[in-house]
Amino acid sequence: MRILQLVASEKWTGAAAVVLDQTAALVAAGIEAQFAFTEESPLARRLHPLGWARPLLARPRGLLDYPRDIARLRATIGRERFNILHTHLSHDHYVAAAAVIGTGARLARTFHHLDHVRRDPLSRALYRSTRGFAFANRTIARRFGKPGLILPPVVDPSRFSPGERPLGLLSQLGIPGELFLAGTVGKLAPGRGHKEALEALALVPSSVALLHVGKG
Repeated sequence: MRILQLVASEKWTGAAAVVLDQTAALVAAGIEAQFAFTEESPLARRLHPLGWARPLLARPRGLLDYPRDIARLRATIGRERFNILHTHLSHDHYVAAAAVIGTGARLARTFHHLDHVRRDPLSRALYRSTRGFAFANRTIARRFGKPGLILPPVVDPSRFSPGERPLGLLSQLGIPGELFLAGTVGKLAPGRGHKEALEALALVPSSVALLHVGKG
């Protein structure tokens, strides 16, 4: 089984960060998986040293640029015999749907945001050509209305584990050093779970503080 994960992204945010961790987990489990993303980008410069991460997609600029990615991806499938193309954003979904025709490779899609679930005729045709779906959370799955796995982000415990308390930083933020810290990371925007975090904080002792890392 060979899996090619596709994300038409240039930045180390959103779906790209999630899919990188998913691919790393697959590789660690002994599955032949690779992560393809946009070339000539900050993401490409960051991930280039990884043997299973490759800048396979060109920078999307318009409809006339789709054939370039389709041809490159189709050649890659034929040469390297990928069995599954797992797409995560609209551009790579359309490109992969065209590239897999006649190759025997199967197409899958994970939706990472509510706005990516669309009902126009072209999107519905794209969904019909897709063999499997997955969703970042249950809200997205309910809006899509078709069965599929719920795949929340992979958490690497070696990267997210308690270390020494940064007392100096906590002091700058006005947080007493003895408090237990809970945190959220991400853009400060509706629908990202921050409201739920605040509601949860109201139910726990005052010895707990909530720290948010992100912008918005």
